[in-house]
Parts: sequence; structure tokens; C-alpha cells
Amino acid sequence: MFPPVPSAGTVARRPRLELAFLTLVMLGLLLPFLGKALNIDDPIYVWIARQIVEHPFDAYGFAVNWRGEALPLHAFVNNPPLASYYLALAGSLGGWSEHSLHAAFLLPALAVVWATWALSRRFGANGLTGALLLGLAPAFLVSSTTLMADVPMLALWVGAFVCWDRGLRGNERPALLAGAVLAGLCALTKFPGLALLPLLVAHALLLRIAWHRWAPWLLIPLATFGAYLAYTDALYGHALFLDPIAYAGNYRPEGTLDVLGRVLCGLAFTGAGAASLLAVAPLLVDRPSAAGFGVLALSLALGMTLAPGIVSESLQAPTTLGTAVVFQLALWSSVGVGVLALAVTDALKTRAPESIVLLLWVFGIFVFAALLNWTVNVRSILPLVPAAAILAARRIARREPKPRHAGVWLAAGLTAAAVLSLTVARADEQLAASARNAARDLVDEYGGANRDVWFQGHWGFQYYAQARGAKPLQRGKHLPAGAILLAPRNNSYLWPLNATRLAERTFEGPTGCATMDSGTGAGFYASTWGPMPFAFGAVSPETYAVYESPGAASSPAPTSTRTKALVRK
Repeated sequence: MFPPVPSAGTVARRPRLELAFLTLVMLGLLLPFLGKALNIDDPIYVWIARQIVEHPFDAYGFAVNWRGEALPLHAFVNNPPLASYYLALAGSLGGWSEHSLHAAFLLPALAVVWATWALSRRFGANGLTGALLLGLAPAFLVSSTTLMADVPMLALWVGAFVCWDRGLRGNERPALLAGAVLAGLCALTKFPGLALLPLLVAHALLLRIAWHRWAPWLLIPLATFGAYLAYTDALYGHALFLDPIAYAGNYRPEGTLDVLGRVLCGLAFTGAGAASLLAVAPLLVDRPSAAGFGVLALSLALGMTLAPGIVSESLQAPTTLGTAVVFQLALWSSVGVGVLALAVTDALKTRAPESIVLLLWVFGIFVFAALLNWTVNVRSILPLVPAAAILAARRIARREPKPRHAGVWLAAGLTAAAVLSLTVARADEQLAASARNAARDLVDEYGGANRDVWFQGHWGFQYYAQARGAKPLQRGKHLPAGAILLAPRNNSYLWPLNATRLAERTFEGPTGCATMDSGTGAGFYASTWGPMPFAFGAVSPETYAVYESPGAASSPAPTSTRTKALVRK
């Protein structure tokens, strides 16, 4: 399926060959997804990009019904718009089709892999190993098939760190300048990118570099971000920064996990998101350690089986967790423990500056994603995956004695990781395609003849339904008698409808593996759907109900605990 992995000795002195190999592998993985339908928050980024084309200095100057009522974007989309500026350029040059936009986003995905390769080498690991462990991780591969800001931010994050490390160690001012500029752009792509700045400071302190050599450069990202806040405050009447901080820390919808549930969920998302590390576990741990993690996984599974009520309550599961969910959750939580343990043991064993900064990197992201953010999701876990991949590559490079047939284990493990990640990415693609197909078929079937079609739900379904002339439903709105209402089962901002049910339609979705399905425990984009980013099992069908309005208000207010805009991240 993939070209054979070159041995370290073959390519160690040929970095161009390594980068070419990585590029071919990643293109082979991502090109099949160029036609993927817009999903989750992709539409928001595309709509902002279209606004930028018309009004380049007013990215959020329009209204969207994304939460059951039309609101100006600056009232609920508070992340900076740099990713949408990139989409605006791509759309202007190549058109607004899915193929064109996804093709443009290949570059940020490749940039993350290239930068991870470079940082792995700088941190004493094999660049190919580190980059492939990152590129074949489910969290990264699936995120690379979206049009959201997560992968562009990560490209700037890792690229900034590479430049910063080079500038510090070599006293190279151009590299420090590049690192500072990239760090500023990272913060203008997503607000969590600001977390890079403390890491840059920590790295300089750990290397014991005189502060006057590096501290002034950090004024660049601080000034850049300050200018953005001042501009948005002048344009929209409030700086687009404080609201998302308060939201991430304070917003807790009904169904929010307690501390135990958040930690368990965070571990599961970390382990599953970085599942490529599990695939090469024979190269990372010895037999006693492997046995210990096996005991941990079985103990977690047994504990969740014997105390299902406590676990279900902590995870806010609607029902007692099934056996398949329990064992998958136990497995990925144990792998998550292993990822954190890898960071700790590397720091304790070497006490090198790069080990400690990787430890801070991994634990800082984990604490935010698991305990501080409004939900646990892959988008908030993703920034730790490059660090975890580099830690694993360092462990493989330094382990003595080397396991027998290490090259075979590595090739087999990376192939297994690729198969797993492609399976998950395919499931997410099928979920997106089902919404596109439903919007097309249902609006075409029930629209026309001067009959209005309205719909609940958002994400990709809204994007494609609106494109065919349907209108998003507003809470409490009086609709004319005979208007058609479409209501997906698996979506956001759903509420009971005061209407006559006409039909229910099922559209082909993922089978066997899911990324957003509460029945299997999969919640890739929000843990309120499930305690794992993906899960295997019997996936619930993608069903859509069709209603006819009697001429009354659609409904007073939503009641679902999962009615939230994931764009808040």
C-alpha cells in the first residue's frame, strides 16, 4: 500500500530524499479525500473566506444562523480569521469546490510533517520516524481532511519551534525572527496558539540563553496579537479574545463531564489520537512495561464493568456503557497514560532541555484539553501529537539493546497505523457525505411548487441545504402552513418541533467505525457525543425526519444538551 520505509542508514545523509518520501506518503494518504464534503465547522471558515473576498478588512461583518437564531459572526466566532484568509486566496484562485479547497489545505498538512521531521532531528531522533508517527496518527490524518484552522495553526506552531530552536542554539537572528513571526501568525490562526509563547520562553530558559538574546524577539508576536485585539475592538466594539477564554473556562452545558470523566476522556482522546504510538509499542517498551500497561487496561475495563453507574455518571453517558465501549475506552485510556508516561520518563532519564520542553508541551496541552476547555475533543488534543511522536522517535533511537527485527516492527507498526487512520478518516468522510446527500435529496424532493423548506441542524448539512435554497429554522418563528421542516438526528442545535411528521429517511453513513455517534461512544469533535474520538461497532444510521408545519411557531427553545456551536472549540 505504501513505499517501503527506507532504513535510517540509507537516508540519514540524504534529507531531501527523506522529505520527498514523506511528501509522497502523505499525498498518497490525503489525495483520496480531496472531494470530502464540508463537515462540522468547515462551513463557517468557508463563509468567512467568501466574506473576506468581498470585504478584506471585515472578516466577521455578516450574520449567520448557526445556533437557532441569526447572529453576527463576531458574537460567537472568536477565533482569528487567518485560516479563512488562506481559504479566501485558495477560493479566489482555484474556485470554491471541495476539491480546490482541500487541495489548498494539503500544504499546511505537509508543512506539519516537514516541521516535525526537522524538529525530530534537532531533538536527537530519526526524522522519518518522528514525522511518520505524527503523519499516521488518527488525530492528525483526520484533521488534515478538514477545512478548519487546527492543522494550519499546528504548522505554524511546529515551524516556529524549529526556527526558535535553531536561532537559540546557533545564535542566528534570522531564525529567531522567523520563529517570532511564525508564533505571531500561529496566534492569529487560533487563540490556543498563544500557548506556544510560554513554551518558547521555557525552551530559552532551559538552554540557559541570556535573556537579551531572545526576549526582545517575542515582542513581535505580542505586538501582532495586541494589534489584532485593538483592531477588532475598534471594528466590532469588543476585542475578540476575552469571550472565548471565558467560554472555554466557564461554559459547561448539561451533560458536562465531572473531573474523573474529563481525565478519563482526556486520556482516551490522547491515546486514540496518537494511536500510531501503540502500533510501534514493541519498539517503545520492554516486556515488563508492556505487561504493566496490559494490566492497567484490563483493570480499567474491569472497573468500568463492575461500577458502570459511576463511570456512566462521570462520563454523562445516556445509558450504561456497553462492553465494546468499555474495552475500547480502557484501551485508549491506557495508551493515553502511556503517552504521558513517555514524556515523564524521557525527562527523568535524560534531563535534557529538549526532554523537559517536550514534557511541558505534552502536559500543558493535555491539561487544557482535558480540564479547562468546554469539551474534550481531538481539535484541542491535536497540538500534543507532534511532541508525542518526537518523544516516541527519541525512545526508539535511544533504546538499548535494540529489539530484534526492529526495522520490520517499525514498518509493520507504521502500516498498521496507516490502516487505522485511513479507516477513521473514511468514516468521517462518510459522515460528511451523508449530510451532503441528505441536503441534496430532501430539498430537491420536498422543495419547489412555491413551498418553503426549512431545516434544523447545522454543520455540513446547513451548508448544502442553504446552497439549494432551504432556510435555517429560527426558534419561535411562525412558519406558513404547509412549510416543510427537515430535522437530522445526528447534529447540533436540535429541539422538538410543533409540526406534523410526514416521513423519515435514512442515508448511507459510516459502518463499523464512527467519529460522531453516541451509540458507539465516538465524539471526535465533542466528547458530549462520546468519550472517545472514534469507535468501532454498530453505528447508528443517519436519519432525517420530514415535517409539515401547521402554521404555528416551530418551538420555543432547544432542549438538547448537545445544542452547541463546535466552532467555539
